[in-house]
Amino acid sequence: MIIEKNTNPIRKFVTNGDVNVPQLPTRSSEYSAGYDIFTPEDIVLSPGEEVIVDTGIVFCTSEPTDVLMIYPRSGQGFKHYLRLANTTGVIDADYEGTIKVKLRNESKDSTFECNRGTAIAQAIIAQYCTTIDDEPNDRVRGTGGFGSSDVARKFDEQPYTTNQKVVVDLLKLKSIMRSPVHRVKFSEDSYYKLDNIIKNTGANIGYLAKIVSISITTESKEAMFGIYVDDGPRSFGVELPYSKFKEILIDR
Repeated sequence: MIIEKNTNPIRKFVTNGDVNVPQLPTRSSEYSAGYDIFTPEDIVLSPGEEVIVDTGIVFCTSEPTDVLMIYPRSGQGFKHYLRLANTTGVIDADYEGTIKVKLRNESKDSTFECNRGTAIAQAIIAQYCTTIDDEPNDRVRGTGGFGSSDVARKFDEQPYTTNQKVVVDLLKLKSIMRSPVHRVKFSEDSYYKLDNIIKNTGANIGYLAKIVSISITTESKEAMFGIYVDDGPRSFGVELPYSKFKEILIDR
């Protein structure tokens, strides 16, 4: 996922909090190109079987032209005929979901087994170039995984407008604001006010809010929604991506 730019490029791996991750991706030596990716679960694959492993890891970058390439580990391929089902994974900078690895045991007579914490793939950070006449589709990647760019929603198809009132789930909003992997913009004071509303009113079903802005970031063309909750001294605002805005809606 794309994070806010700084003076120097920022690239990091984080967890989404939903998977019990054994450790973040690491390089095995100073000159290793690939970051080893570790399985959060035990794996047993009979000949011909395959499995999708949700690693619980999210790649964050400030550089829109970054791409994370996922490759098999050569030793497992040579020794156990373990392959990536899609041969090579390509993770775009604006993908906000977790890294998922689909493994296939192509051995004819040998079962592959490994324990939680075993390296099952490697990730290499690269950058891509574009042609002089490049005209990309205006799509929002979000958290969609394998093949999601083929069905991504275009920004101009979203049905919401500024000043429109909507009902939102404040507990879901609080959870999203606490997560380190989402591009949500808010102040500490806003979070404090949200927490106070929940504690004092028990607003865990729905709360009225207003859309005050809709914009697109230059780098990712991600639709960003500004939401304002009017509650007197506890009023606050927050800006969040379209995909997360849809998650907190109750009157969809």
